[in-house]
Amino acid sequence: MSAAAAAATKTTGVVDIKSLDQFSALLASRKAEDEKNQLSNLVVLYFWAVWHPPCTQMNAVVEAVAKEHPAVLIARIDVDAQPQVAEKYEFEAVPTFLLFKV
Repeated sequence: MSAAAAAATKTTGVVDIKSLDQFSALLASRKAEDEKNQLSNLVVLYFWAVWHPPCTQMNAVVEAVAKEHPAVLIARIDVDAQPQVAEKYEFEAVPTFLLFKV
């Protein structure tokens, strides 16, 4: 995990995705870390939008879950700021949660 991602995870337990490259690198590094350290291999993608009240309310819940389960990687993706990541998974509503085993 990059230093920036590690810092974000330490403070909130949630990694805010800023680009498709960061997203891809984060998943790849998580998979390598999981294999090496036998960590949880669960990744939660949380797609949200700043303008949508249910999403902003959900942010506190997502951060609380991340603190309770530090071995799980939770990546928060603003669909307006990162449409290329959102388009990759072809969903139609926010908030949307996708769970992966890497």
